[in-house]
Parts: sequence; C-alpha cells; structure tokens
Amino acid sequence: MLAFFSPFLTQLQERLNKLGVCLSHGRRDTLLKLLGGHFADKVVERIKSGRVFRGTGDNWDLKVFRGHMRKDVQNEDLHLFASNLIENRLTFSHLPNVHPKGDVAESVNQNGTPKYFREKFNRRNATPAKVLDSFEGSEELFLSVGRAYIVTAALSFLGMASVEEDPWEMFGGNLFWDQTEENKKKYFDDAFGEFINEYLLQKNFSTNGEEEDYVTNYVLCCIFLAILILQLKDTAAEADGERNLINQKLLLSVFKSMGAYSKYALEMFVSIAQIECMLTPRLSEEFKWGFFDNWRGGAGNNIEDDMAQD
Repeated sequence: MLAFFSPFLTQLQERLNKLGVCLSHGRRDTLLKLLGGHFADKVVERIKSGRVFRGTGDNWDLKVFRGHMRKDVQNEDLHLFASNLIENRLTFSHLPNVHPKGDVAESVNQNGTPKYFREKFNRRNATPAKVLDSFEGSEELFLSVGRAYIVTAALSFLGMASVEEDPWEMFGGNLFWDQTEENKKKYFDDAFGEFINEYLLQKNFSTNGEEEDYVTNYVLCCIFLAILILQLKDTAAEADGERNLINQKLLLSVFKSMGAYSKYALEMFVSIAQIECMLTPRLSEEFKWGFFDNWRGGAGNNIEDDMAQD
C-alpha cells in the first residue's frame, strides 16, 4: 500500500519484488491492465446489445502514516472515490420513456395548494424555495390554508352549505335546546369526537375498492398538520406539560415516518421514557413541566425554553 501511493518507495518495492514479496513497480500496471483493460469495451458492447447499467459510488478515505516524519515527508490523507457499474437483472424496455408519470409542476400549482394561495393572494413573505428564509410568513400561510380546510370539512360534516347556515339537523333541531346542559355537552362532545375520528385521525377512511382520491388525501394531510401545529403553539402558550407529553408521543410517530427527521424521533422517545419511567416522581414532574418559560407574566404568554435562550 505504501509503495503504491509513494514515489519514494519505488526502489523498496523493486527490492521486495526480488524477494517474492510483491509485484514490481512496472509489472503492477501491466497486471491491472490485463485484469480490467477491456472493461470499458465490454460495457459498450453490453449497452449496444440493449442491457442497462446502474452506477454506484462511495468515498474511500485513507490515511497514510509515515514511519519517520520529516519536513518533506508527512502523513498523508487520501480522499478517493470508488465507483462501480452493475448490470440490471430486469428489463423495462417495453415501458415508455418519454414523459414523467406525473406532472410535478402542475400538481404543485393546482387549486388548493399553498403555492396556489401564495400566488393568488400575493403572499410574498412566504418563499417556496426555502421555508427557513421566511419561516413566519410560510407558517402563517400554511395555517391560513389549514384553517380554511378545517372550516370546509366542518361544513361538510354538519351538512351546511355556508357558514351563515345553522347546523340544526346535526344537533337535532329544536329538540337540542330542550335538553339539559349535561346532555347538550355530551352530544357536542360525541359529535366533535366523530369529526376528529373522520377528518383528523381518519379512522373511517376506506377506498371501498375504488381508486384513491389523492386530492382528499392531500386535504386530510393539510388538516392533520395544521391542527398539529396549532396544538403545539397553544401548548407552548399555556405551558401545559400534560399536553406536551401527548404531543411528544404524536411527534414520535411523525418524525419516525420521515427519514430525514428520525433523530428527532429518538429525542421524543428519550423524553417520554424519562418522564414516564426513568426519573423519580419529583424529577419527572419537574422535567414534564419545565419545557416552557414566561418572561412577561399572564396567562397564555409562555414560550419554549429554547426560544427563551435564543
């Protein structure tokens, strides 16, 4: 290895070659050509015959340590790139290869998407290229779209054509107002639970053997994420440790489903385990209720600890 990467050890390699330890300096290049000299020709031949290859590659980092370091002889870092060509076992030449399966640009600009509303209402404080550059504007736009979808879902659930109508049918008409306050509250809680199960938790979701309605899926996803963000913001404002623990359990599954954010799923798991199992009762409560701070005083004016640090 040292002889391969250092021109100063050529003589050593030749001496070792005479002892039968390694190849000669010139013979090595000849042997490499014999082993792989026709590789490119074979690849071209296979491609012309209709075969398809895929390429793989990875970094190969080496560090060469010198036995006796001098000013002109130092340790050396080698950053190489190893590549490979693999011939596909399956052929898909019978499939068209002209246009993409879906028009991504068209779907992004369709009615109902945040980008569509951004252009329609000229919300220039929300940049689609990089959300972090205008986080507040992008969050405000998304929550506006999410609230609109929630209202639309509520109208559909209550059988109403517009917000001006009264949901009499859903609440039993005039019979509702003749009930006791306890029955009214129970009926409202039951109806609200059905709405949550259908539009947020999607417990009753079924395609019934038909093709999936991707527009409906998109809207339900927007409703879920909008309610999640509103829940997080309200939990922080109220400094509610119990709700924050519920949020962490929900975020655990959300982050786990997103590969790029799996490290946050681990953080949620550690926090939940500490609160519910690993800490003493006193430390558990201190930890659960210690995620927020209030600098201004008053109800609903709390902020997250990391925001306070920033």
